[in-house]
Parts: sequence; structure tokens; C-alpha cells
Amino acid sequence: MSKIMQMIFGICAALVFIGAVQIICPQKSMKKSINFILGIVFVLSLITPAFALKGVSLDFKLPEVANEGTNELYSYTAEYIVQAVLDSAGIKYKNLSVTTDILEDKRISITKVTLVSAHPKEQIVDALKEIVEKDRVEVLNE
Repeated sequence: MSKIMQMIFGICAALVFIGAVQIICPQKSMKKSINFILGIVFVLSLITPAFALKGVSLDFKLPEVANEGTNELYSYTAEYIVQAVLDSAGIKYKNLSVTTDILEDKRISITKVTLVSAHPKEQIVDALKEIVEKDRVEVLNE
């Protein structure tokens, strides 16, 4: 019974909204386009509750779809930051690999950095100390 009441309330609210907009809209210049838009609003106000009564869901799971590409973007961003730090410190390297994790508050956590370099590990760890813990840096010497 509550779904029917919600449907009736939604239709009544749409009708009040449509009436108010028609009262305040200019009479000649935009009347046709406003009536067209209000007609679409009215049809949607009828269709949406009907779908709810039948159990049809109009919800989309956009956050899940967005997260698939977001993880790759976070990894790429973290790798770019590590590259910039190493380049600014004058450290030459090959085969850089950055492993990341996304924290609950959507921050990027760099969990491991692996690279091949002729520079000593202490110099690389010192350059990366602001963004990576020293035990999470793996250097393979050439």
C-alpha cells in the first residue's frame, strides 16, 4: 500500500511542479519548448512509479564500473610520481615497477617499488623516503 501512496504523491508533486512552471513561464517566446519539457517530466513521473510497482530497477552501478579504470589510473599516477622523484635525484634506472593499494579514504598507498639501477640502494631509498617506506624498496643492481 505504501508504494501506491508514494506513486500518487509523486504524480501529484509532478503536477504541482508543472503547474507552477507554466504559471511563471513567459507566454509567447518559450511556451512550446517549456511545454515539451514539462510533458517529458510528466511522462517520466508516470513511468517511474510504474516500474517500481513491477519491481524493475532503474539503478546503474556506475561506481563499480568507474573503479575498474580508476585503479589503473592510480597505479599510473604513483609510477609517474616515483619516476619524477628518481629523475629529480639524478638516479638512472631501468625496469621500474610500482605496486599500489587504494586505502579506504581513496588515497594511493605505494606498497612496493622495484627497479634495476647501478646506484646504491641507500641513495635510492633516501630519494624515495618521502613517498615509500625503506623496507618496501627493492633494488636490483646491474
